Amino acid sequence: MTANRLIAFVALAAAAVVLLVVLVGGGSYTVHARFVDAGQMVTGGLVEVGGRPVGKVKAVTLAPNGTADLEMAISDAEWDPLRRGTIARVRTVGLSGVANRYIELTPGPSTGARIPDGGVLSTAETRPIIDLDTFFNALDPPTRARLQRIIRNGSQVFAGSETQANTAFGYLAPALAESDQLADELSRDRFAVDKLLTTGATTARALADRRSDITQGITTTAATMRAIAAERQALADSLDRAPKLFNRAGGIFGGLKATLVTVRPALRETRPVAPRLAAVLRRLVPVSRAARPVLADATAILPALTETLRGAPKLARVAVPALVSTTSSLAVSQPVIDGLLPYVPDLVGGLVNGFGGKQTGYYDANGNYGRISVQGGTATLTGGLGGGRLASGLLPGYSTGHDARCPGGATEPANDRSNPVASAFCNPADDLK
Repeated sequence: MTANRLIAFVALAAAAVVLLVVLVGGGSYTVHARFVDAGQMVTGGLVEVGGRPVGKVKAVTLAPNGTADLEMAISDAEWDPLRRGTIARVRTVGLSGVANRYIELTPGPSTGARIPDGGVLSTAETRPIIDLDTFFNALDPPTRARLQRIIRNGSQVFAGSETQANTAFGYLAPALAESDQLADELSRDRFAVDKLLTTGATTARALADRRSDITQGITTTAATMRAIAAERQALADSLDRAPKLFNRAGGIFGGLKATLVTVRPALRETRPVAPRLAAVLRRLVPVSRAARPVLADATAILPALTETLRGAPKLARVAVPALVSTTSSLAVSQPVIDGLLPYVPDLVGGLVNGFGGKQTGYYDANGNYGRISVQGGTATLTGGLGGGRLASGLLPGYSTGHDARCPGGATEPANDRSNPVASAFCNPADDLK
């Protein structure tokens, strides 16, 4: 019996220790929240998320910078840890009473940084409560009197339409919430707000200095609007036609887009050539200046050229068949001409021989040409010109007696050996080698 009592006592003591640890808050997650005004929060106040208790306020102390430090013990493991972006607000349960405040947490996004155990929510992440008494005490007596009149008149305004007013206020709630968030953002960035106000004041002063110009601008705008209103029928007609115009413009711009897509590779290819083209264009300027007189002269002869070209069709009707016939004839006679060319020198020499000299025709890649030489006997060089001194001194390569050449032997032999033509009346030794 004694042993059973001892076991029961030990079990009871262990349960008490566990309960003590739980009540003291052992193992809980602690976060400090700094408020500009604690709003009469007391130790033991609840900490809630979405209306559900998740912890309690362990202590209310004063931080070194003069703000209120509320130490919150979060016992719900779901909110261990909180994330950056969490907002702590002091709320009240009702209008009556003093110790009826609690902390409402609006958790931050899951992507925010974790707030470690013992971390701090700064005053930018907390929202104090505003008591009505404090609000009314901040008003001077004349302002409070005016507020009282507004409330009395408001009761008369909404008399008989309370339901509609409540419905309107229901729709007004989201706007007020957005306004609250806007005020929060403005309170976070006071420097930007001050700069905005300063800039607005500067802008207002600048506008005040130019009020005459602004007045003139407003007057001109009013005149413009009156003119537009006077042409409202034409404007309406233009608006009616605008969709068709936009449809056509869309087609044009679509084609332009396709054209640009096609031209883009060509533009990329022309980049290396662009500097050279610029040099050509720079040199083209003086050329164009020099070309002006030429263009003037060309312009002067254009009437005569135009008159000549008018007769060109008649000439073409006669000349074209003649040229075609001549081309056909030349094509047929070309072999005959090719065969007669080597014998032209012999023919020319035979025709002109006996007129005191000898003329020989030749033909090469540059065309026909002739050689003219003085003709005389052996005595001309040997006896008549110094007893042969001319032949031996001035003309060492000169030879005589070549008067029995074969037909075609006066020119160089052709590649096909078609000339000279050997016969019984010529001496091949006299031919040109």
